Amino acid sequence: MKDYHVFRKQRVKNGRVIHKWYYYFLVNGKQVQKVCKGCQTRNEANTFVAKLPDLSGGNAVLVKTVAETMFFPESDHMKRRVQLGKPLDPNSMQEGRAIMKKVIDQWGDKPLSGLTVKEVGKYLFDLKRSGSHKQDFISKVKEMYREAYWHGCDIPTPTFPTFVKNSKKGDIFTAEELTKLFNPELYKDKELYLFYLCCLSGGLRMGEARGLRPRQILYDKKALIVDGFVKPNGIRTNYNKKGTEEHPKFRIVPFPDIALNLLKEHITEKGIVEDDFIFKGQKESDKPITAYYVHDNLEKLMEKAKIEINGRRLIVHSFRFTYVTFMRRELPAETVMKLVGHTTIGMTEYYNKRVIDESLADISGADTAVQKLLTKAE
Repeated sequence: MKDYHVFRKQRVKNGRVIHKWYYYFLVNGKQVQKVCKGCQTRNEANTFVAKLPDLSGGNAVLVKTVAETMFFPESDHMKRRVQLGKPLDPNSMQEGRAIMKKVIDQWGDKPLSGLTVKEVGKYLFDLKRSGSHKQDFISKVKEMYREAYWHGCDIPTPTFPTFVKNSKKGDIFTAEELTKLFNPELYKDKELYLFYLCCLSGGLRMGEARGLRPRQILYDKKALIVDGFVKPNGIRTNYNKKGTEEHPKFRIVPFPDIALNLLKEHITEKGIVEDDFIFKGQKESDKPITAYYVHDNLEKLMEKAKIEINGRRLIVHSFRFTYVTFMRRELPAETVMKLVGHTTIGMTEYYNKRVIDESLADISGADTAVQKLLTKAE
């Protein structure tokens, strides 16, 4: 009971002066006050706090003790989430585990009670990631504090800073930066090299590249049918961003030889079937590569390539912006709009040869232009 201190405090309720019993304890040098529920006397208050968990034991719980089992499918943490009506899809669990790994790398051997807002805040302020990512990081850290209760560490969740979402969508890569970034020697995971190359080669959104399947590739036409994307929840649609189930939309983009050849080699080597995801991110799964994985690794690769950010926002979507910027120098605006825009078409006509030929004719000259773009990355 020595960690808790009881006291009586006067309050005014409905014009009447009443007295209530409280207790306080210290966390990171700060006093935390809580009410002694239902207590009318000091003896009752002392009895109440005597039943509370031993703070000295709870304070000794390490960050890694709590974090290392979170967001695993069969963990007690996820079982509790399911019962509380807060299940997560596999991609979200994987992203949660990735954040917990970073938490452990940074503060794993510290007692959770000793982890300060200043430490977490400094790490995030120095981190070159979007405001959305930083808020997601904070959300997972807060959940770690709530999970700590089940490890005998009942301490209040601190108040962390709130990061604004980035309004700036992204900047473009220079030709020199593309050359540095697409140096194969930088990549331990060759699949990532191909993923980023596909984003650049066809001006693909990240969700479109994540949802890429072999059946979309037209080797004889040297083109790609972009007919869906992976949502944040990991589910792939059968329509593009501006379409719906009832009114699907798609587009056809020419694809350079280097990207097509690498795709063919990758698909053959991995034994990927027509309707399977091409990119899975170093895991045996039927799920697509996660957004966190491609974002996180791009940052590391830019650092290894010694690409200087200088206040810019270079993200996965920057490949699409770079594609659009380059193609607009080579082609009429109307053609570029078709390359990155959408064509409404019935689902049954997606792979109709006549429709494909007409769509390719509408973007005449784009095949030559995209071949030139890829020389920038060599």
